[in-house]
Amino acid sequence: MTPSRAPGRGRLLIALLFALFALCAPPLRADVDPKLQAAYRRLWSQVEPANLQQTVQTLASFGSRVAGYPGDAKAADYVLQEFRKLGLQDVHDEEFDVTVPVDKGDATITIHNLPSNGAAASDLSYHLYPLWPDLVRTSQLPVGGLTAPLIYVGNSKLANFNGQDVEGSIVLANFNSRSEWLNAPRLGAKAVIFIAPEETMRGEAEAKFISIPISIPRFWISSADVAPLLAATAGGRKVECTLKCDMPWETRKARNIFGYIPGTDPKLRNQIIVVEGYYDSMSVVPALAPGAESACGIASLLELARIYKQNPPARTVWFVATSAHHLALQGIREYLERHLDEWTPPSFAEAAMARENVLRTALWLGALLAIFVIWFASRALRGKRNGATKLDAFSWVLAVLSLVMLGLNAGFYLSSHDHPLRRPPQIYLWAGLDLTSQTRGVGIFYKGWFYDMREDIQGRFSDIARVCRENAEKIGTTLGFDNKRVFADGVNPVDGKNWRNYIPGKPAFDSEVVTMAQGNGVTFASIDDARALVDTPLDTPDRVNIANLAFQTKLLACEFYNIFNDTNEPGDVNAQRMPITDPSKWSRMALQGGFATLKGRVATFNPKKSFMAYTDPALRNSLVVVRNRTKSFMGVRGNMIQAVFDGKDANHRNMYEFHGIAPLTAFGWNKPTTVAAYHLDTRPDHLGEIDYAPDLGVTGAKFIPLDVMVTTAVKEAPIVLFRCVPTAIYDLVDQQSLRALSTIDVLDGATNGEPRMYGYAIDPQDPAMVGSYVEDMAVIFSQPGSRLKIMMGVGPGAIRLLLINPVYDPNDPFNHKHDPNYNPEGKGYLVGGNPNEAQNADITGPVAMEPYNPKVEIARSGAIYNTPLHVAEDMWKLDDYRMKRLAKYRIINEGISQLHDLAAKAIERTKEAQADKDWERFYWTSRDAWGYESRAYPDVQRTAVDVVQGVLFYLALLLPFAYFGERLLFGSYDLRRQLGYAAIIFIVIFYIFSQVHPAFDITMNPVIVLLAFVMLALSSIVIALISGKFEEQLKQMNRQVSGIHRA
Repeated sequence: MTPSRAPGRGRLLIALLFALFALCAPPLRADVDPKLQAAYRRLWSQVEPANLQQTVQTLASFGSRVAGYPGDAKAADYVLQEFRKLGLQDVHDEEFDVTVPVDKGDATITIHNLPSNGAAASDLSYHLYPLWPDLVRTSQLPVGGLTAPLIYVGNSKLANFNGQDVEGSIVLANFNSRSEWLNAPRLGAKAVIFIAPEETMRGEAEAKFISIPISIPRFWISSADVAPLLAATAGGRKVECTLKCDMPWETRKARNIFGYIPGTDPKLRNQIIVVEGYYDSMSVVPALAPGAESACGIASLLELARIYKQNPPARTVWFVATSAHHLALQGIREYLERHLDEWTPPSFAEAAMARENVLRTALWLGALLAIFVIWFASRALRGKRNGATKLDAFSWVLAVLSLVMLGLNAGFYLSSHDHPLRRPPQIYLWAGLDLTSQTRGVGIFYKGWFYDMREDIQGRFSDIARVCRENAEKIGTTLGFDNKRVFADGVNPVDGKNWRNYIPGKPAFDSEVVTMAQGNGVTFASIDDARALVDTPLDTPDRVNIANLAFQTKLLACEFYNIFNDTNEPGDVNAQRMPITDPSKWSRMALQGGFATLKGRVATFNPKKSFMAYTDPALRNSLVVVRNRTKSFMGVRGNMIQAVFDGKDANHRNMYEFHGIAPLTAFGWNKPTTVAAYHLDTRPDHLGEIDYAPDLGVTGAKFIPLDVMVTTAVKEAPIVLFRCVPTAIYDLVDQQSLRALSTIDVLDGATNGEPRMYGYAIDPQDPAMVGSYVEDMAVIFSQPGSRLKIMMGVGPGAIRLLLINPVYDPNDPFNHKHDPNYNPEGKGYLVGGNPNEAQNADITGPVAMEPYNPKVEIARSGAIYNTPLHVAEDMWKLDDYRMKRLAKYRIINEGISQLHDLAAKAIERTKEAQADKDWERFYWTSRDAWGYESRAYPDVQRTAVDVVQGVLFYLALLLPFAYFGERLLFGSYDLRRQLGYAAIIFIVIFYIFSQVHPAFDITMNPVIVLLAFVMLALSSIVIALISGKFEEQLKQMNRQVSGIHRA
């Protein structure tokens, strides 16, 4: 019987265990206080989607809200009016300056001699919109415009260029062409016009502007206006057209807006919570920036202000609306700069001088003065009674302290005491809103990508994020949704995720500035939304999902209820709590961040004025840039740009001042801040071109670096510019590793040395963040009318690109025809401009303009187009010359010769494709040629170096040979004669050696070999002397320490 009952007892025991587990297990949903549930339901129901929609539509209707544009000013007036209408207190605005590229609205394309409906040919004009600048280089054109043939290339694939004359043309292309549109300037196009698409995305927009100041005028044309242009170019017809555009940089006004709701709880009302949002917009086409998605945050802020005006919070709530968010977070940076000193606690001296503390301070100062005077007098009298004729040391200390206290008392009584004690606001939390509408989810974040500060600050925000996550669960329980789907904790690593995993992109948050300044700053941002239409002209209200935005606003209204009203006093640990118990501790320089200011002046080197930099009047209106490795953070421009201004006197001209710069302590490693400055030409024929750029030579950045270590709250960094002309080069990708070329050397064409003044701009790629998109181009700045050579590589000693412009005939490699221009090592490319316009040309004297062939001196046009072909040709000619010199002495490498021959055949095919206008084949064959020759180049160079190193070894053997020869032939007893005869023997043998050894012919200059050997010998002697002296000193120290003397 027992065995038959055992299974029943087992099942009963399992059932009891399950029941016990069910009773002891925590509930699946958090228990929510009924009063809190009622508050959640009330706030949830009070959010009006219609209000959100009205705000978004109204702001988008103002036109472009790029900071400084008229639409931005209208938006500021609207927000200001809404704050007052809602009944917020102390509503006011605060102006600040922004530097923006301004579309004057007169950009046009005029098609010449266009037939229309059988009528006589006429000129027809259509409106264009210039695109966002390439760093500082806008689409500004000369006063007379740009006249060139127009060609259409569709999606900009190379096949679409086939059969067309690209160089010198204006290209009409589809906007949705990714980065393929760069094929146009690579092949020599002068400007690009993009056709407005029906649909696009942010990635397309970000690919249409470059992070370096390269001159590629780019425009947007509406789909309604493009039909005549497409018809005119149909069938490959050649149509002449003229582009005109006026797009200068201007300094304009933007505004931040403030209002607040006072707290109702006597204990909590002094604890301030800030809710902040931005109302400006951004677009790759600045004049077409409706910014509907960008308006979601400010729409939510206005709705939250309306709700909490009806439901007064326990804590005081500030509402701050900022502009210029998309201009490198300038709005919030300027707001903090204006108020940061007000928010820091008063210093001891400031508190002592306040009206409330005058009597207490006076008593303390008087008492201390009396104590030190009496103490000093008593010691002096005691010493006199004891017969001392001099004061002892302590008496002198007391005398000094007495004088110090006398000075403090005098200063105190001479100062004003009519100001009250400053009581800074106690800001406990700064909550920024960065909302979009293509998702219902929202998350809390403590940092973003703009500064990408150190991660060890996460602990400061862990508790507030945890509490918000727990409150989201309570809200979800009350209102019936899964909080894990709609709320993300971007502070604590929940479910293996960190803050980088919730938003598909690199957002920049205003609260980053607050956190860096040591404030308690967080951002409530929409998650799982790539902000696909942000930064595009298609970001219109009809594409905004108001239902999603309303859901996020409702969720935030409930979250803020706890932040505004929950206690933070110590007590019942089970009570609903706001975990932040201390206000923000603002600081301009702290151990884990700060809010630094970078300022200085823009100058030139003029030895007639000053051996230091000179604030040249020609540099007025220069643009200063604080560089960022990322050009755009989901619509927020990464580079800070500011026009220079004049200070109070003549010594403060062309000044700049950036606020909110990250100090070194914000990163935890020595990360420099890189600055640059550029001046744009104002001459009618060169309008908008860069005519002054940072000097990287010995008179510029070698003396005053552009990489600044911000180690103090205020850092000064002058920037030295020089008169220049820009030259663009393209396709800077290593054909072996397919990586972007990262190192660059600019050489003077005449001396092969570093130019005295030069500069360059190249994509500031972060090796840790390099993605699939690479800006494979650079701009070289050189003095007008000079010659330059360019070397680039992927690391030290790994040269992959040479642009040297050699004059070399492979059929006459050793110049038996005596060509006066023969120069196989290159004479350099002649750049544009007149050498008499160069920096300090008045000191060096007039220079005759060098005659040149425009077909050969291609850099005069401002760019070296078809760069891969020129690189392949230049490297091939140099290698061919070197290989033939080696071959004279039977030094041959079959592998190198095969690569060299393959490159020659590829160059020939490339030229055939160029003649046939087969640009697709031209592209691939030119890269084949470059790839082959870049593989051969280091081996050819290494072979020549090996030969020279061999002769250096033989020369080293000549030293003892010369010595023993002197002993054998002369046997002098005088040391000077011994050295003289040995030197004569060495020189004679060296001369004989130079006539027979190939190394001297390979180097083209025997003196170079001799100098290299002399330097090697002298350095070896010096090293031997130093080593011997060092060893002798070590032995002497050993004897002194150990007392042991070795025989």
